[in-house]
Amino acid sequence: MIVDRDDMPFKGLVSGARQEVLGVQGHAESPWRAVLETENTIGAIAGLAETFIDMPNRFNDTSERVIDFRTAIQGYEPYASSFSDAETVEDFSRIRRKIDRERRAQQVIAEAEGEGTLALLTLGVVDPVNLIPGGAVVRSARTGQRVISGAKTAAIAGFGAGLTSETLLQLDQETRTLTESGINVFASTVLSGILGGAVGLIKDQKTIVDKFVNDMTRTEDIVLTPKGPESAGAAAAPRTTIEQETLKSAGGLEKTFSFQDPLLRAANSNSLQARKAMQQLAEYPLKFAKNAEGIASPVSVEAKIRSHQAGLYRGIIETDDLFVRHRFGRERKAFDVAKIGVSDMISSNSGKLTRKQFYEEVGKAMRRGDDHAIPEVADAAKAMRREVFDPLKQQAIKAGILPEDVDVTTAQTYLTRIYNQEKIAAQRTEFEDVLVRWLADNNAEELTVEELAFIASDITDTLLGSAPNRVLIDAVPLERGPLKERTLNIADELIEPWLENDVELVARAYTRTVGADVELTQMFGRADLEDQITAIRDDYQQLRKGKSEKELTALNKQMQGDIRDLQAVRDRLRGTFAIPSTGPGLAAARVSSFVKTLNYVRLLGGMTASAIPDIARPIMVHGIDRTMKAPMDAIMKGTKGFKIAAEEVKLAGTALDMVLDSRAMAIADIVDDFGRNTKLERGLRGVGQKFGTVSLMAPWNAAIKQFVGVVSQTRTLNAVKAFKKGVIDSKEIERLAALGIDEDMANRIARQFDKHGENVKGTKWANTTAWDDFDAREIYRAALAKEVDKTIITPGQDKPLWMSTPLGSMIGQFRSFSVSSSQRAMLSGLQDRDAAAFSGAMAMIGLGMLSYAIKAKAAGFELSDDPAVWVTEGIDRSGLTGWFFDVNNTVEKLTRGGIGVSRLTGAPTMSRYQSRNAVGALLGPTFGTVSDIAQVTGAAGAGEWTASDTRAVRRLLPYQNLIYMRRLFDEVEAGINETIGVN
Repeated sequence: MIVDRDDMPFKGLVSGARQEVLGVQGHAESPWRAVLETENTIGAIAGLAETFIDMPNRFNDTSERVIDFRTAIQGYEPYASSFSDAETVEDFSRIRRKIDRERRAQQVIAEAEGEGTLALLTLGVVDPVNLIPGGAVVRSARTGQRVISGAKTAAIAGFGAGLTSETLLQLDQETRTLTESGINVFASTVLSGILGGAVGLIKDQKTIVDKFVNDMTRTEDIVLTPKGPESAGAAAAPRTTIEQETLKSAGGLEKTFSFQDPLLRAANSNSLQARKAMQQLAEYPLKFAKNAEGIASPVSVEAKIRSHQAGLYRGIIETDDLFVRHRFGRERKAFDVAKIGVSDMISSNSGKLTRKQFYEEVGKAMRRGDDHAIPEVADAAKAMRREVFDPLKQQAIKAGILPEDVDVTTAQTYLTRIYNQEKIAAQRTEFEDVLVRWLADNNAEELTVEELAFIASDITDTLLGSAPNRVLIDAVPLERGPLKERTLNIADELIEPWLENDVELVARAYTRTVGADVELTQMFGRADLEDQITAIRDDYQQLRKGKSEKELTALNKQMQGDIRDLQAVRDRLRGTFAIPSTGPGLAAARVSSFVKTLNYVRLLGGMTASAIPDIARPIMVHGIDRTMKAPMDAIMKGTKGFKIAAEEVKLAGTALDMVLDSRAMAIADIVDDFGRNTKLERGLRGVGQKFGTVSLMAPWNAAIKQFVGVVSQTRTLNAVKAFKKGVIDSKEIERLAALGIDEDMANRIARQFDKHGENVKGTKWANTTAWDDFDAREIYRAALAKEVDKTIITPGQDKPLWMSTPLGSMIGQFRSFSVSSSQRAMLSGLQDRDAAAFSGAMAMIGLGMLSYAIKAKAAGFELSDDPAVWVTEGIDRSGLTGWFFDVNNTVEKLTRGGIGVSRLTGAPTMSRYQSRNAVGALLGPTFGTVSDIAQVTGAAGAGEWTASDTRAVRRLLPYQNLIYMRRLFDEVEAGINETIGVN
């Protein structure tokens, strides 16, 4: 006898889009859901994800084995092959339920008649796979292909789309036949071919089709004269007008949104100097009017700072490789470091160093001539010096920050000092005793013990008062007393117990501090930007002539705002904005950093599911053809070309998330913290740095950015070669100029690629490490990284200043992504207004629907049958609208749905804020946490505990909403409520 069991643990974790239409929970009669379940690749992916996540439960299936196969499949004989691998009662029961669900969905679609057809057409449009043949048709129109070639191009794309779609549906469904799939693939191929051929029939370039294509792409083929556009190479600083330094129109929103952040404010300033200085300082993801003329935007300080991350990444990777060799005596394999970490937590490591101990020994070795008794430690010290410390040291000398004859007098070799302020404060007496002895031994002046103690105390005050986010590049001066003109040249070994020895922490802080100061100095001549501020003041002096009193007041206010914004962005890049060195302000900054990190590991466990729309971003930026061609060429011809091209992306300073976790931490607003504080703070910071890997966001970001980088690299190299030949698409001229590449630089990059680059199995590889034109290499890498970080939205300086203050960052935490999306997705897409932007936006909305389905099911929410809900949820989660839906969701939360988009559509309130309390929705996760603590404390004190109080306790726990652990926490929560008898 076969008995169904419907209480499977973790059942349907990601099956929101596939909720059962038969069974004890009832069935859905909506044709929209039925189509999503059976005819849409989003539903197929969700179903396959459900199967994958449910796999551990099948391995642990303890139900009885089925002996009578015929009885087990009675009533399901046409699908006997689906049961071929079934062995237990639960296996058969699961497959029968799946077949019932699919048959019922097919019946619902058929019975819905007109609405069913509408659902098939509508959900077909937003199916990302079905955008592929559409892109091929547009391409055939753009390139003027004739009937046969146009039909062939579109038919191949249609075949690929149909095959991809049917393969996913076949893998997911039990009732789908090969004949049905074959017919669908054939239909996709033929219909796409007919459409592509029909476009080719229209030869008159003034026809409606050509007008549509030109309006959508806004491009034309032009032949450049030998002179070409005005050069704006690496050393050039072209004279431009304020009109040329104006943002390209984005439907007027580029002006409407000017209040949002310092970049948009500067781009709309009345001062030409303010506009130009901000472009030099920070990275704009938007195009300027000058770019259409081929005048390049400058490679910003922000972009150059990011380039130093590549050396830091390589240094940490090589050190980890050597650590694994120290532990295992072999080369590193995947997950070795994580395995060692877990092993060291539960057992002894047989006298070998832990990872933390290894990194500390590397730091000590770097002060002792890079020598150590353990060979791997010595090799790691040399690697860190080669990749991180020496390159920046040489650049600092070149920029004049360090003297040419800089030497080390306090140790055998140089390692930047980072003083452990917490330890110095706790052991101040011992620390000052060491200083007094050193002062007495190394100074000829006859000083009393009291004078020496006074100087030692003054030194300690100076060290404890230094900014926690900065490395002291120069030796600490002795500010007062008889030794005022001298510096603290005490040997490192004497004060090593109070120095930071973890070389990873030192390298991160050193890269951030020295990299920022070097690039600011090289760009502006000095790091404080005083010359640029003076130029802005002079600009306004000219603008004041002949103005009324009211106009003068407005101009003065704007001038102050321009200077404030420029200084603030400078300080954010240096890591010093709104962070005082001492007093209550520093305490507030430390509390803010600690709480934000805690919020990150508590609340962003599902951010990888939220990032699913990232998949469509390259379509929006590059179009379907370019997005599919380069990676597919690489995959079809082997992975070697793709791998080496992806490594080039890392050299550009992006896609380094597996080590640096840059994007996840930027989204969580904790990227700027390099302070050295208590053990608790340091421990939590370490957890935060690894949380991107635990939540799967780090591997996601690294993979998707490398993919986009391969697409961008191929497109850029094709464009510069076309520039060199003299015939290039005007849209590509504008794109290259926005990335910092003008005609002269395009020719230089093309020459370097011809000389050193490779075409590896269809994938272009720049091979920039071999380039001998260093300016071309720098600009090419900066352009690549800029486009990758714009495509896969990575917050930069395009967020309000208040979100970088201690209080503001807590209120605005987790909102950096939506704010940055305003520029990088919405305004950028409106600037382009082409077929790529349109198709990418539709795909992002479709994938936003998938994200809604996965996250709703993971959270235990019921999915809606209303198509309006799916569309609004898809738009909300796509990221296309920037912060608009954040505001809407907050208002809906506060008014309980009385005001907002959901009220207009008649739908329930948006699901994205359902798990937040009203305080958290308005004032951010920190204040929501305070509200939770108050709720729990009050309930415990009054003895009136409810299920909502249990949920509030759960929200305080790290990892509680990790998408693959959420169901476990759900069961624990339910068990607690059942034990204490609350509901």
